[in-house]
Amino acid sequence: MDLDLLGVHITNEQLKLKTVFQTISQVACEEDCVIFLSDAITTSELQKEGRLIFTKNEEIKAFKAQYFTKKVEKNLQSNHQDRDHIPVVLLSTRKYALSIDQNFIKDINNFPGFVTFACSRPEDMSYSE
Repeated sequence: MDLDLLGVHITNEQLKLKTVFQTISQVACEEDCVIFLSDAITTSELQKEGRLIFTKNEEIKAFKAQYFTKKVEKNLQSNHQDRDHIPVVLLSTRKYALSIDQNFIKDINNFPGFVTFACSRPEDMSYSE
């Protein structure tokens, strides 16, 4: 699968990058996904192309301080460990997320004040800007 055809951008905080690639490798997917995983794509190549964008931990903390009110936190369904990923998606340009965690998907799609889209299957997502 050629990522250029999809116009894929990966946004994540540096410390959580390993988690993203572990999650990708755990998703049951078709042959195209296996081909993608076997391609030797390095983070430096993605950074040079502007397709890997890091979110600093300070940005995540500032976002949470501003938007994670008691009411918002009470309504979140994802586990506490995954909640640092919510600001990463919401601070991204496209505000799209792929996840196998249904609670995380609900949190992204229902976060107040943001227009976002999260789903579990790539074919359910529109990759246009």
